[in-house]
Amino acid sequence: MGFTLFKHLSAETKFEATRSRLKYLSWLGVLGHPLYYVFWSIVFPQAYEGLLVRLVALLPIIGWLIWDYKIKNETKFFIFYSYSVIACTLPFFFTYMYLMNEASPVWLGSLICCILYLALIVDLIKLIIMFALGSLFAFVAAYIAGFNMLPSLVYLEHLPIVAFALLGGITFKLAEIMTIKRNNDRAIALAGTIAHELRTPMMGIKLELDMLLEEIENNSASEDYENNLNNLFRHHRKSSFLIDSLLQNVQTGEIDTKGFQLLHIKKIIDEVILYYPFSQTQQKLIAWDHNQDFLFYGDTMLMGQVLMNLIRNALFSVAAAEKGDIYIHIGSDEKHNYIIVEDRGLGMSEKDIRHMFDRFYSKSRGGAGLGLAFCYRVIMSFKGNISCRSIEGEFTQVKISLPKVGG
Repeated sequence: MGFTLFKHLSAETKFEATRSRLKYLSWLGVLGHPLYYVFWSIVFPQAYEGLLVRLVALLPIIGWLIWDYKIKNETKFFIFYSYSVIACTLPFFFTYMYLMNEASPVWLGSLICCILYLALIVDLIKLIIMFALGSLFAFVAAYIAGFNMLPSLVYLEHLPIVAFALLGGITFKLAEIMTIKRNNDRAIALAGTIAHELRTPMMGIKLELDMLLEEIENNSASEDYENNLNNLFRHHRKSSFLIDSLLQNVQTGEIDTKGFQLLHIKKIIDEVILYYPFSQTQQKLIAWDHNQDFLFYGDTMLMGQVLMNLIRNALFSVAAAEKGDIYIHIGSDEKHNYIIVEDRGLGMSEKDIRHMFDRFYSKSRGGAGLGLAFCYRVIMSFKGNISCRSIEGEFTQVKISLPKVGG
């Protein structure tokens, strides 16, 4: 039980959630540093306060806000820089000011606020590590700056207060983790129940169809009757495909790469268009060159669900705009093969493009915001990349790039 819980803790908060929270904290810092400089230097003067220290604290925050505005996909360096900004802005800065101000009540209270803010932004493991490292580096920096070391009794007296705030933050994170876990379990259970309830009658239909086809073959029934039954089989396969897609989209765990193999993209596109329940009108909107193909290393079901999500979104865009067609392009460059799903429908805003792969982000009413986040996870597991280019009112292009492989 305990091992399972702490295994869940380390992956509890995805970076996309941390990024969103850090954005609001950064704007709070941009406004708060100048404001509190005035408070602590003019209105209620403190022992240690200065414009320079505030500017130094502001620079990484402003740098992060600019980078966050420009970047669409998180790189490893951006993630590292983001967590560094959090560590510097909260535990390091507030502990440093607490020490330089000779453990004043004002900065003791500020340090407690810092712990609570940190608990709101990052997961439990990062909360503990960041506070420990930030405080340690703050002691080193204050020592180098020559802070006035008070009798140890003063710090020992404040230690239970800081520890109480830290334990409160840890308790908050534990409660948050369990709530998120329960909600995820409920969503997955709901999807599993729906899938199970649908599969049961569908299996009965399939068994009936098997018997009917056998009777038709024995009695030499009309060809039209046999075609109708074959169509029922085709609808059964389509429904099964949709159920598998639903179950995959709500999963949050790591994608298992053990079963990945060399696959032909052409075959998967053909199967998606065949098994997805498109209407005749929708079928006519989709165009692609059936002679184009490439090999990639991945999973048939996962790639099929990615393409199905992209085509479904494209159909929604075209229908909402009441204009346009859908094109599926296949090509390659020096290192990658790529597939582009393009529609000439609504298009997307820059804000939507920045957040389109975020879990639970959806611009459509009633959308769950799971499909594109799932696409992103799948393509990353294929060692590829997925990106988007769009102009509102004109077009949207979603490009999947996959490394070239032999075959």
